[in-house]
Amino acid sequence: MTMVDAATRGEIEEMMARYCHFMDDGDTDAWVGLFTPNGVFEIEGLNRLEGSAQLAEMPAMFFQSSGGNWRHQVTNIIADEDAATGNIKVKAYGLVTDWSAGGRLVTFGRYTIEFRRGSGGLRLASVLAKVTAAN
Repeated sequence: MTMVDAATRGEIEEMMARYCHFMDDGDTDAWVGLFTPNGVFEIEGLNRLEGSAQLAEMPAMFFQSSGGNWRHQVTNIIADEDAATGNIKVKAYGLVTDWSAGGRLVTFGRYTIEFRRGSGGLRLASVLAKVTAAN
C-alpha cells in the first residue's frame, strides 16, 4: 500500500463531499451513482445494503427520518492505493449533526471505505461505518 498522489486525493475528497451532500439532500440517483453496481453500504450492527436497488433505499429513508435537517461531514481522510489492484482504501472519521434546533451531534464514527477505478473514474465499492458515539 502506498499513499495516493495529490490528484487522486482530490478525487477522493470530491467524492466524499458529493456522498455527504447527496445523502443530506435525499438525492437518491446521484448518491447511488457514486457506487459500483454491486457497491455495499453498511452501518456495523445496524444494516447492510448491497447493489444499486438496495442502496437506493438509503437517501430517502435518511432524509425522511431527519426532516432534511441532518448533515454529514467526513474528515481526517487517510488514503492508500494497492499497487497490485489499483483499489484505494480509505479511513476517515464521520460526523452526523442535527441542525433542526441549533446544532447537535447525532453520531460520530469511523469509516472504512474502498474505491475502485473504472472507465468513469473512482466509484465507491464499499462503505463501512462503525458508530463510536451517538446521542
